Amino acid sequence: MELNMYRRDVYNKLLNKTCICILFTILGMLTGIFFIPPALAFASMLFIVVAFIAILFMRKAKLL
Repeated sequence: MELNMYRRDVYNKLLNKTCICILFTILGMLTGIFFIPPALAFASMLFIVVAFIAILFMRKAKLL
């Protein structure tokens, strides 16, 4: 029981971190649009990777 609670706590922390990462990538994309166009390509690529990781963590969290 304690191990399950610990796992859920770890997953919640990871989900919070991924949400923060997504927010930062969105901010990065917005600043890329206004200031540096080449940065937009990198930000969008990073956003796709972060979104994919977030989906994987959400699936694992639902399985617990």
